[in-house]
Amino acid sequence: MIDIVCLVDGSDSYNNKVSVGGKIEEGDAFYETNRLISEDLVPGLAQALGGRATFTLIQFSGVKQLEKSYTPGKDGETGTAGLKHYNIECPPTYLSDGYSSKFKFQDTCEGLDGNGQLFLAVQDINMDGFLNRLTKATPSLKMAKDQSRKRILIIFSDEEWDVKHLDNSFGSGKTDANTVAAKNAENYETYACIVRPNMDADQNEDFIIGKLCNGQSNNYKKVYTSKFDVQCKSAISSIISDLKSKRN
Repeated sequence: MIDIVCLVDGSDSYNNKVSVGGKIEEGDAFYETNRLISEDLVPGLAQALGGRATFTLIQFSGVKQLEKSYTPGKDGETGTAGLKHYNIECPPTYLSDGYSSKFKFQDTCEGLDGNGQLFLAVQDINMDGFLNRLTKATPSLKMAKDQSRKRILIIFSDEEWDVKHLDNSFGSGKTDANTVAAKNAENYETYACIVRPNMDADQNEDFIIGKLCNGQSNNYKKVYTSKFDVQCKSAISSIISDLKSKRN
C-alpha cells in the first residue's frame, strides 16, 4: 500500500509566469501545476497503482507574522479568520481509476499567496494525527493484515522557504529546516520538483538532495519556467514510473 501526499506551493514567489506550449505568457505556475496534477499525476498514479494507494493534496503557503504563534498539528489554522498557513485541498482519499476523473484542482484551488512555509506543513504531516488519517483512508476490505505501507511525499515548490520561529512539535523550543527534514525522512520517501525562473543559478541543492530527498539524487526533479510544461510532465512521468516499480 502506498500513501501519496502532494504538497503544492501557493506562495507568491512560486507563482511565476511559466511556459505552456512554448509560450511563456500562457499560464501561472500555481494554476498549471494543479492542472498537471489533475490531468497527469493523479490519473497516472491511479493507472499504475490501482487500488493500492491513497492520495492527498495540500496547498502550502504561510503567514509570516503568525508563524511564531502557530500550534503544530492545527491543519494550518492561524486563529485569525481568513488566514491559513496551508490548506488540505483533498483529504487522504482511496485512489482508483474512477475517482481520479473527479479531480479538477486547477479549478478548485485558489492560491493562498503568502510566504513559503514549507516546513510548517511538512512538520504537521509527520505528526501522528495526520499519519493516522492516511491509514484510516484505506478501505478495510482492501488492506491485508500483513500488507506493508509506504509513504510518499511529492513536493512542487520553488527554492525560497521560510522557517524562523516555528515551534518544534517533536521537542522543545523552535525547529529548523534540517530538523524537520530529518523527521520527514523517517516517515516518507520524498520527491522534490523544484521550479525555478533562471537556469544555472540553482540554490539549496545540497539541502534538497541530502536532506529533503534523504540522499536520493534521482528524487530531485529540476523544472524551469521557460520549459515548465515539458519538464514538469517529464518529472511526473518519472515519479509514476518509479512508484509503479515499488508497489507491493
